[in-house]
Amino acid sequence: MLAAGLMLIATFATTAIINAQVISFGMRKLAHSANQFGLDLMRAMDRSDATMAFCPFCISSSLIMLLMGAHGNTASSLRHALYLWGMQRSEINLASYDMMNHLGVNLPNNNQLHSVGFFPAVMSDPRMSSSLSSSILSGNDIVFMNNIYVQREFVVNYHYHLLLQRYYKTAVHPLDFIHSGHETRQHINAIVEKQTAGKIKHILPERVTPSTQLLLLSALYFKGTLDLNISLARKPINNKPRNVFGQDPIMLEAKHVRIRYGFNRYLNCTTIEMPFKGGLITLVAVMPNDPNGLDTLLTRLSAQVLSDVINGLEVKRVSVKMPRISFEAGNRNLSMALSNMGLADLFKPGYSQLYDISDYKWLHVSDIIHKTYLDIKENDEPNNNHNNNKNSKSHQKLSDSVDVNFDKPFLFFIMDSISGLILAMGKIGREPVNYRLPIN
Repeated sequence: MLAAGLMLIATFATTAIINAQVISFGMRKLAHSANQFGLDLMRAMDRSDATMAFCPFCISSSLIMLLMGAHGNTASSLRHALYLWGMQRSEINLASYDMMNHLGVNLPNNNQLHSVGFFPAVMSDPRMSSSLSSSILSGNDIVFMNNIYVQREFVVNYHYHLLLQRYYKTAVHPLDFIHSGHETRQHINAIVEKQTAGKIKHILPERVTPSTQLLLLSALYFKGTLDLNISLARKPINNKPRNVFGQDPIMLEAKHVRIRYGFNRYLNCTTIEMPFKGGLITLVAVMPNDPNGLDTLLTRLSAQVLSDVINGLEVKRVSVKMPRISFEAGNRNLSMALSNMGLADLFKPGYSQLYDISDYKWLHVSDIIHKTYLDIKENDEPNNNHNNNKNSKSHQKLSDSVDVNFDKPFLFFIMDSISGLILAMGKIGREPVNYRLPIN
C-alpha cells in the first residue's frame, strides 16, 4: 500500500512538472530575439498588400537550424539577424528545445495544437494525447510546420542529422528537384496537407526550379476564439474608403468589455489586449493615432518597446470595433527580404559556408517559403465574466467606458502570454500612397 501510494504521488508530481509553466532565461532570451527578428523582417518585407501576416518563430527556427551548420561570415550574419550573438550554440539548441516543448505541453492544456517538423516526440506522449483530446472544446487550433528539403545528390553530414533530430525533432528530407520537379511539388503539398490534417494546402503553388538545392518551408495555421462577448457588424468604419482595408471588412464589435488598454505617447498609438479562450494566448492590437502613422510606428517599435507597452496596459471597460482578422497570407518567398537584412550570402553559391550541413562547398539556400492562415472568431457563447453588472462595485461605470475604433491601419500580434513569444504578427490596412509627412 505504501509503495502504491508513493507511486501515485510520484505520478502526480511528474504530471505537475510536465504541465508546469516554467520559462527559463534562455527561453526568454530566445523569445525576445525571435520577436525582434520578426519586427525587422516586417520592415524588410513588401507591405503594399492590405493584409499581411507571418510567424516569426517558424522562420527564425529555420534560420537557427541553418546557423547550426554555418561557418564564417554566414554564421556571423545569422547571429546578427537573429539577435543571438550572446548565446553559445549549445545554449541556443537547449533554449529552442525547451521552447518547443513548452509550446507542445503548456499551450495544449487550453488549445488544440499540432506540429509538423517541430516536436513529434512530445506530441506522441500519451499524456499529451489526453491533453489534446480534452482541449477540443477550447475553440483554438494551432498548427506549426517547418521542413527542410535538399537535392538528393547532396549528402547531408550525419552529425547534422543527429543534431536536428535531438534538439529540433526534424530532419533534412532529400528529394529530386532536377528530374522530377512537378512530382516533387505534388509530393511536398500532399505530405504537408496530410500531416496538418488538411489545414495547410498548396504550400508550393508553383513548380520548384531544377536548380533548387536547399528549400526551407514553414507555415502557421491559427484558428482562435476570443474570450469576449462580441457581435458582428458589416458596416464600413466611419465611411472610410475601401482602399484602407482593401474591401468593406466584417467588423467585430464588443461593448463595455473589461480588457487591457493603454495609450503610448512615444509611439502615438492606442493598444488593446484581448484574451483567447483558455487565457494563455492573447491578441494585441496596436493602432497609430495618425492615419498615416503606420510606417512611423513600425520604425519606432522594437521587441523591448512592445513588451513595455504591453506591461503598461491597464484593465478598463472598453467598447471595441475592429475588422475581423481572417485571411490567408500567400506563399511568401522571403529570400529578398532576408537578403535585405544582411543574409544575402545564404543564397549565393560558394558564399553560404554551410560546411557542417554538407561537404559540398557550393551548397546554398535556394528559397525560403512561408505561409500563414489566420481565423480569429467571435465568442458565440455568453460569458458571465464580461457581462455588464451595474450593481457590482468592482465594475466601472459605463460612462467611464473607453471607445476604441480601429478605423486606421494597425498592427496585430498573437502572443503566448507565458513566454512572451509572438506566435503570429501582421498588419491590417494600407496607408495612402500619396501623402506628405507634416513639416514641423
